[in-house]
Amino acid sequence: MSLEEMKEMIKAMTEEAKKVAYCGGMSPEDYKIAKSAFPNGDLVAYPNHKETYDAVISGECEVAILPFEKSYSGELGNVIDILFEGDLVINGVINLDTGSETIRYAVLCKELVELPEDSDGGFLFTFTVKDETGALAKAINTISAHGFNMSTMRSRKRKDLEWNYYFLAEANGDCCSAEGKKMFEELDAACESVKVLGHYA
Repeated sequence: MSLEEMKEMIKAMTEEAKKVAYCGGMSPEDYKIAKSAFPNGDLVAYPNHKETYDAVISGECEVAILPFEKSYSGELGNVIDILFEGDLVINGVINLDTGSETIRYAVLCKELVELPEDSDGGFLFTFTVKDETGALAKAINTISAHGFNMSTMRSRKRKDLEWNYYFLAEANGDCCSAEGKKMFEELDAACESVKVLGHYA
C-alpha cells in the first residue's frame, strides 16, 4: 500500500484528519515525517511524546505521529510504554531514512482501520504472562500454531508492578483475519493480558 493510500484510509476514519499532532521538541525529523505524510494537514507541535499522544486522546487532534523504533539504537522505550498504557491504535507505520539510520513512525488514531485483504503488512501487540511454569512458551506456541511469524519480541519492565514485565511483539500478517482473531482469543485465555497496538500495510 502506498503512503497516499494509507493517508486516504486514515482520513476517511478521522474526518479528513485536519489536525495532526507531532513532537516538535525532540527531533527535527518528526516535523519532516509529519509534513510528508500529511502535506495538507494542520500540523500541531507538542513538546514531548506524551503530550503528542494525549492530543488525540483529548480530541485536540485527529492523528498523532510518533517515532517508536530506530534501526541502530532500538525501540524508544518511553513511546512503547505510552502505547502499552494508552488507548490509541496504530493504523500505519512510516519509515524515514535519515542517512545514518532508519526511524519507524507510528500513525496513531482512536480507532483501528480495516486494511485491504491483499495488503502485505504486519501488526504489533503486547502481552503479559501468568506467573506459572511454561507461560511464555505457551504464548509463543499459540502464536506460531496459527501461522504467524514473529519478527521481534522484547520484554520491558512494567511501571505499575515491581519485578513484572510485559512483552512487545511484532508479527507478519493480518491480525484482523479470522485466523488472527482465533489466535488472540487463545492468547487472551493463555495470558494475563493481551493488547493489539495496531497494524500496518
